[in-house]
Amino acid sequence: MIAGELSLDGRIRPIKGALVLAAKARELGLSGVLLPAENCAEASLVRDIDIFQAVSLSQVVTDLKSGALPLYAEGPKGIGAGKYSTDFSEVKGQWHAKRALEVA
Repeated sequence: MIAGELSLDGRIRPIKGALVLAAKARELGLSGVLLPAENCAEASLVRDIDIFQAVSLSQVVTDLKSGALPLYAEGPKGIGAGKYSTDFSEVKGQWHAKRALEVA
């Protein structure tokens, strides 16, 4: 599966919904997804599918011709880190809103 937005100068721009696309590709039994480099961390949350990164159309064409697509292997960034720069210790009341933010 290939997804991305092509800019006028040939660069591949990020898209919305990369996580859903990767999950659907896995459900369909596809071997991988070629996505803009900015979307690879999000899509790598889906297990058991290869995520390939694209920077420009010329790079994608060259890689497809050579058969050597760049595999995204870094894994998701910041997931489970548990380090947040803000907290709700000074917020009084608003327990519904605080709980909604915690769950999100």
